[in-house]
Amino acid sequence: MLKFVIIYLYLILPKVVCLFTKIKKYTIYEVTAFNARERALLYYMYIRNDNVIFLNGVSNEAGVPMDIVVDACCTKTFEEKLKDNDIEYIIIPPEKLIPNIKDIIIEQDSPFTRMPNVSNGFYTWDSLNIWMDIKIRKNPILTKIKIAKTYLSRELSILKLSTGRKHTAVFLLGGEDGKDWLSPAILLNFIEYILEQKQDVDSLTKHYDFYIVPILNPDGYDFNIKKDWSWGRNRRIYFPKKMCNRNQSAIGINLNRNWFSSRDFIRDEECDPVYSGGKSLSEEETSNLAKFLDKIALNMMVFINIQGFEKLITIPFGWTNVYCNNYPILMDILSSVHDRVMEEHENGDFFYGPTCSYFYNYTGNIADWVKRKFNTPVVFTIYMKTSGYIFPSAKDIVPLTNQFSTMLKETLMLASSVYSPLFSTQIRNSINYLVILIIPVTNLFFSWST
Repeated sequence: MLKFVIIYLYLILPKVVCLFTKIKKYTIYEVTAFNARERALLYYMYIRNDNVIFLNGVSNEAGVPMDIVVDACCTKTFEEKLKDNDIEYIIIPPEKLIPNIKDIIIEQDSPFTRMPNVSNGFYTWDSLNIWMDIKIRKNPILTKIKIAKTYLSRELSILKLSTGRKHTAVFLLGGEDGKDWLSPAILLNFIEYILEQKQDVDSLTKHYDFYIVPILNPDGYDFNIKKDWSWGRNRRIYFPKKMCNRNQSAIGINLNRNWFSSRDFIRDEECDPVYSGGKSLSEEETSNLAKFLDKIALNMMVFINIQGFEKLITIPFGWTNVYCNNYPILMDILSSVHDRVMEEHENGDFFYGPTCSYFYNYTGNIADWVKRKFNTPVVFTIYMKTSGYIFPSAKDIVPLTNQFSTMLKETLMLASSVYSPLFSTQIRNSINYLVILIIPVTNLFFSWST
């Protein structure tokens, strides 16, 4: 037994300690902007300086703090800029950056290691694939739909939870940003809840088919966990090479901005930290997911994208100040969700509202795209944050999965009370029947008129 423990420590600790050492080279700030001038300055830093990492972009809401990680090389200049422009900030103590080392990553690159326990750790891409494959073999209601391969040839798949009968579709997405370890952990743990009949969520499969993408950006996620904790983009390499600062070549695209609905704030420079791609859906990950969403769009009542580093739920749109067509209904649903979470969970408070109210100069995200293209009734982006630390702790996976389960159950209950008639099998069949009748009559009319 001792021998296996020594081997485990030999394999795991160097990687975890290396990550810990890299993080300790940075300083993290909580910065608060109170007017448009301050937000504009911060946004300029956001798009121009890859040594200044905004964990969730620039807030468009006055007085909402932003967590910003700054490389040791630039902390003095960064602080001077903030002071010169009278922007309020505090330095977050280093011990609040990350939790205990053992809670960060549990590496699995040995056949002697047990199957990952997704409720108590963060794992590499290969480890998560092992978990998914084993669960699929053991549970007939869980299947895998392969939709693409990434730039580095990793398989991009959708996990489907279904009893076999066709139900209204609910789509859950995570892992767009390589820095986000939390959303994949929450989604996989949610799948575990359904399979193991926990938290009363297993009954949801009687009424809904769940389509779940735990990690949309496996290349970026794996690179982040193994080599660079600050990496968020995918790993596309440009040809010919584009050289950037510090004689480094440009790599990757921000997938969460590759769905852009407006070009007004698009950055066309590959070296920019927030490079969105030359065109919308330019990447294998986004374009193939878009094609799949198109296939299930008529049956999709709810679309939710989960991200980390914030306590917030946003609704479309971000690229315009115009609210979506069912804005009052979505806000009523979120109000009820907020009350339910506050009632059932500690530290459950969160902000909610339209994306444009919370994020500055936003090009539009996948939630905007889904709402604009398919008019899916309920579309949210849920940002979840760990308690006590900027970066996630394994101890937060279960509490946050419980919170997410409460959010989802309340959302589905309220959404179905409003929108379920639109997804009734009888109504859909009636509409299809009418279409079958109308098209021949229309063709006959045009033939007579000519």
